[in-house]
Amino acid sequence: MNSILILTEVLNMGISIITELFHPHIGGQETRYRRLGRELSSQGFAIDLYTIRLSSSLPVKEKIDGITVYRIFDIPNYIHNYRRTARGLLAFTKILHDFLRINPDLKNVIINQMPILHILLNCSEIKRIDAIIDWAEYWPNRLFTPVFRKLSRCSDRHIVINPEIYQFLLQNGLTNSQVCYIPPAIDLKKYQCDVNNKRHGQILYVGRLVDHKNVDMLLKAFSYVSQRAADTKLFIVGDGPKKEYLKRLAFYLNIHNKVIFKSHLSDLTLISLMKESYLLVLPSSREGFSWVILESMAAGTPVITVDYLNNYGAKVVKKSGGGVVCRPSYIEIAKTILHLLSDDEKWLSLHRNALEYSMHHDIKLTIKKLAHFLSL
Repeated sequence: MNSILILTEVLNMGISIITELFHPHIGGQETRYRRLGRELSSQGFAIDLYTIRLSSSLPVKEKIDGITVYRIFDIPNYIHNYRRTARGLLAFTKILHDFLRINPDLKNVIINQMPILHILLNCSEIKRIDAIIDWAEYWPNRLFTPVFRKLSRCSDRHIVINPEIYQFLLQNGLTNSQVCYIPPAIDLKKYQCDVNNKRHGQILYVGRLVDHKNVDMLLKAFSYVSQRAADTKLFIVGDGPKKEYLKRLAFYLNIHNKVIFKSHLSDLTLISLMKESYLLVLPSSREGFSWVILESMAAGTPVITVDYLNNYGAKVVKKSGGGVVCRPSYIEIAKTILHLLSDDEKWLSLHRNALEYSMHHDIKLTIKKLAHFLSL
């Protein structure tokens, strides 16, 4: 039986989320929806999330952190080598169209902006159910700006992850009442740290191991650092198609005895690692905001990132004063690391700024704002 038919048993009485990927797949939007859904559920809201079923081993329906997850879009070939396939993307667009058509009574439907095509080709259906588009990224260039402009017209309500997207939507005819800024937010109590527990020289990277994250640049920077600062260690937490290449590169650079690769860790273990780390380095060329930057700051760990046009994380770091933004080269990253390892006063200033900035991202405040926007 086509799993999409089971949806006739469920009419949403709270909040629905439609997103291409969810747990056990890990990424920024997956984290966003799991945390927002968990908090909303704890406050009594009914949360239904509809997503792709990537494998027949995954249940069609299950409860995760109070969220009722329906894996009703059967597309086992959607991801190949950590990338969306063209066939999978078209299948998702078609199945989503059928889903929206046979479920016209859904209310408060939040639709993940990515991967974009599914919204553009289903614009009329999305408008018909009065859905809310949740924006994760915006790329200001000649190729994509017209695409994003069309996307802005597919709904009268939008949620955005950063102020840059907010301004873009206002400049394209939407009003303040139509756009809600919902940045990443966390349970700050979990990240409270003691500065005396920081391990000087411990550097951390957290994220997928894919091309645009530029982890090879970090390894080269760490090689430079380790030759000048003996008591250093680098943790790389994440998985992806470049993992084996990066391991080989660590051997080639002769730093394999100082680089520890970890797959995705439990929340508790990862938070503990963040609390004890001295610096977090994120050399990504593309970020919508970056959960890991916010989490690192909440744990009192200053952030080093790089100045790329589509790396909004760099703007977060500059605004917060909780880290340093440098030019995108391994030498510049290395010099910045060495400077912060040797300048205690500078590091402590960044540490304090990071903690102060994170205080404005408590998830309970964010949930109140989101619920008000949804008129719940």
